[in-house]
Amino acid sequence: MNRVELLRNIHKIYPVDNVALVGPRRIGKSSVAEQFLKTLTQDNTVKFRFNVQRNIGTPGKFAMRLLRSFMFAYYECLNIESDFATEDIVVNPRILMDISDHLKSKVFLNLSRFIISYYPPSPENEREVLGRILKFIDDFSIEMGIKSAIVLDEFQEIVDLNKYKGFENGNLLGFLEDIISRQKNTWYLFTGSAVRLMEDIIAGHASPFLGRIIEFHVKPFNKEDTIQLVYKCTEKPITSEALHFLFTLSKGHPFYTVILAGAASGNASDFNIISKQHVEEAFIAELSAGALDIHCNYLFETSLSRLKGRGTFLMEILRELSNGRATLTELSKRLGRQTGYLSTYLRNLYTIDLIDKEKKAYYITDSVLTFWLKNIYGNEETDLQHVKEKIQENYKEYFASLSSEAGIFFESYLREMISRFDGQYYQDICLPKFDDVNGINMFDSNGDVFERPSNIEVDALCRGAKNWLFEFKYRKKSVGKKDIELLKRKRDFVENKLEIKIHKIVFIAKSSFSEYALQSDVWCLTMQAINNLLSLLNMKKVSEIFKVNDL
Repeated sequence: MNRVELLRNIHKIYPVDNVALVGPRRIGKSSVAEQFLKTLTQDNTVKFRFNVQRNIGTPGKFAMRLLRSFMFAYYECLNIESDFATEDIVVNPRILMDISDHLKSKVFLNLSRFIISYYPPSPENEREVLGRILKFIDDFSIEMGIKSAIVLDEFQEIVDLNKYKGFENGNLLGFLEDIISRQKNTWYLFTGSAVRLMEDIIAGHASPFLGRIIEFHVKPFNKEDTIQLVYKCTEKPITSEALHFLFTLSKGHPFYTVILAGAASGNASDFNIISKQHVEEAFIAELSAGALDIHCNYLFETSLSRLKGRGTFLMEILRELSNGRATLTELSKRLGRQTGYLSTYLRNLYTIDLIDKEKKAYYITDSVLTFWLKNIYGNEETDLQHVKEKIQENYKEYFASLSSEAGIFFESYLREMISRFDGQYYQDICLPKFDDVNGINMFDSNGDVFERPSNIEVDALCRGAKNWLFEFKYRKKSVGKKDIELLKRKRDFVENKLEIKIHKIVFIAKSSFSEYALQSDVWCLTMQAINNLLSLLNMKKVSEIFKVNDL
């Protein structure tokens, strides 16, 4: 499900059921929540985001901070200008009486009297303060004839309140659910980056919220959506190899994509096209002393902070797993610990989402974090250049271990073939030597090619004294007029975008060509013709390199 579909689904659900967005840190949950609030256009709706992690404290302080955010949002919703809205009611709760007089609200007046009489909350009444304020939000909304839409970010941190008096038995979630389930004019969207902890809170078999909150998992982008995101980061064309490399590194994670695309675009400031080398340089620089380094360090430290007092040995386990997947038995031998002892620590790492398990083998969930742990974390090296060299030594092996696509390498093989053109003749046509041969991707914002804004992929743009453009097709359907005219529109788009002249366009297809295609000014080559051309260039035939079913 992409982000547009997700937003559409949340709008369909609102305000009947509360919703939870669950996914890894920086995956885009907050962006979806923010976009939802922006597109929620109903009148008289108080809407705001409240970060549980940043505002956690005692139950009373947490509740007062929530109340402050709610009142700020209320004033903003009704476009009310008041000095009261800028006061810190957490520090000076007595101003609540003034606000209640100003609003002429009986509900607010009753809450004000309660808070003033009990504030500052003592351990005995912390629970009561939290309950009163949560109930107030809905009672006040009903009294004022408004709706309230509240986003509670990093909601998994709410369980920290269980350590305070009144919740010692772990009954916080039941307490919250009892209040929330009774509310009529208040709707909640919960977000959480501690995936397994959030799942336990929202849908655990013993959770009071089970079946009462609709849960969505926010996942990485697919390749098509990643490409669209890249074009929001740069207007430059990007080679197919660079785009595939970037997607394979980021695995569609929007934060990684934005960082790498932006840095690669900066590296290519003196070039017309972003190449794979620019992405490589961006990855090395950002991981060694940039945004990726900061993110990985924060992700690692905050995850481990949930497991107090066990950090040293947990880091040993993660260091070992950064070298590759390992079973419990293998880890036991390498770390010199009994499997029973080790199992507890692995279970803890699994609970906080740092590791996962597949076919009895454990591995670190985030591939970028894996590489960072192996090369950066705990490195006391002060010479940044030396650190970068260390990363360069390891990243090619790392990249090769990630998933690949046969089609990508098939295209690369054909581009290698084209790069060997050097004045040879084939079918009475001179094969010119090119200065560079690249697959490129560009965004057509005006819809010149497909009559709608879309990504334009050119399988091979070959530049030199003569510029050629290639299209590769693997489908069995014959290439006809529509395909040829589309390719010509691609040519026109490339000429306008890059301000160059394309002297020849070539169509390579697995299937046959229609009479229209053969009579056009496009050079049409079947797979048999390509095999003959490969032989001419002393290269292996396609069937010797790739399985037919892969293409």
